[in-house]
Amino acid sequence: MRRLLYAAFLTVLPLTAALAEPAAGWMNDDDIRTAFDGVTIDGIYSDRTTFTESYLKDGRITYRDTLKQMTGRWSVVEKSFCTIYDGFVSGGCFKVTRHSVNCYEFYFLAPSEAAVAGAEPENARWTARGWNKDKAATCDEKPAV
Repeated sequence: MRRLLYAAFLTVLPLTAALAEPAAGWMNDDDIRTAFDGVTIDGIYSDRTTFTESYLKDGRITYRDTLKQMTGRWSVVEKSFCTIYDGFVSGGCFKVTRHSVNCYEFYFLAPSEAAVAGAEPENARWTARGWNKDKAATCDEKPAV
């Protein structure tokens, strides 16, 4: 019986973690800028699509995946990392946590910089993992949530 309860706990734990702040905590504005300003990341979305995105020092973005290429701009707003693309409705603002030395997790928070102020961080949902492509990736294959 004890093993059954423990197995049930392990099954429910990842589901509850998806709704709460990650154990590592959300990155603050300075941490986000330090991690991404002038950096190119490789990443993977929850649907297993891979992508590459460069955050240029002037605030511009270049993005590509297997289906499209986009440009846009990035910013840091109230402890959120925003990626807004030219002519596309995709993108938005994300809470970010450092999962390991060179592994970041992105949680969708709001569709625009203006919407960040009214968004509830506890409702942020896991979207992707990424890592600085110039360093050894430290992401494992499974998302934390």
